[in-house]
Amino acid sequence: MSVTMIKSRQEFQGLSTDDKPPKAAEGATYHSVDTGEMWIMCNRMWSLDLRMTYAFKSALRVPLN
Repeated sequence: MSVTMIKSRQEFQGLSTDDKPPKAAEGATYHSVDTGEMWIMCNRMWSLDLRMTYAFKSALRVPLN
């Protein structure tokens, strides 16, 4: 993988029941304001973004599973 400069960032927000933008850029994020969930566009699919969850668990030294 090569290092890539991010020129612009796409951030979306809406309800968890709303359709997420299907053609968002790779790395775009979607915040479900009613549930607090964060989603990230990865490989042309929306996936639950667990980066902060893992960071907090690591900081607290809590086993991931």
